[in-house]
Amino acid sequence: MCLMIQDPVLKQNLLTSCALWMTAAFNTFLITFYLKYIPGSIYVNNMYFSGSDLVGFLMAGIAFKYMPI
Repeated sequence: MCLMIQDPVLKQNLLTSCALWMTAAFNTFLITFYLKYIPGSIYVNNMYFSGSDLVGFLMAGIAFKYMPI
C-alpha cells in the first residue's frame, strides 16, 4: 500500500477511480430515491430502471472482457 501512495501516477489513478466510483454510486442511489417522483406507475418505472441497470452491467462485462486494460 505504501508503494501506491508514493508513486504519483498510481496515487492519481487511485484517487480518480475512487471519485468516479463515489459519483456513480451516489447517482445510482439518488435515481432510485427520486424514482417515486417520476410520472407514471412506480412499479413500471422501477422495472424499466432495473432493466436498464441490467443492460448496463452486461455491456460493462462485455467491454471489460474484450477491451484491453
